[in-house]
Amino acid sequence: MFQEWLINQPLLDFFSAGIEGESIVVGIPYDPIHKWDEFSPWVNNQMYRWMNPYDANRIEGGDGAAYLEFLLNTLKPNIDGRYRSLQDQENTFIGGYDMGGLISLYAGLTRPDVFSLVMIMSPAVWFAEDEDHWLSRNRLIDLINISGISKDVTFFINMAVEDRTTDLVVRPVIYDSQG
Repeated sequence: MFQEWLINQPLLDFFSAGIEGESIVVGIPYDPIHKWDEFSPWVNNQMYRWMNPYDANRIEGGDGAAYLEFLLNTLKPNIDGRYRSLQDQENTFIGGYDMGGLISLYAGLTRPDVFSLVMIMSPAVWFAEDEDHWLSRNRLIDLINISGISKDVTFFINMAVEDRTTDLVVRPVIYDSQG
């Protein structure tokens, strides 16, 4: 099924800042019903603590590793086979927003052999919580602490102003280094 999408100009500007020359940008359609599952390698058993029950099931997530394997073993080879792309790690980037930011973080941390640049806006880091309150046990932070961050990957992370605050007590306000 082909669908035409319009790109969000501020997001394009953020993701393309500092990239010289031409790029192939691949937007991947997704089913909003399955975004929790596809974009997280971890299962969140406490979704009702983080989300309105009308927006998610109580348990979500867990298929992110399979999604990443699809990107690496199916989509990327297809793009590289069809277009004159620079296929090496130095020229392969990934980025996303919200849950797409979470899976992009995971991809950059677990596959530094493939990606050299990770560009994310407002990543859903909260989804990686394994307990029922903020930073009680965040599996993304655990992954970073266990495996480290490759010096071969550059991470650009931005939080949109509207995503820095929340009405939910369990998701605290996020401040930048200047407060």
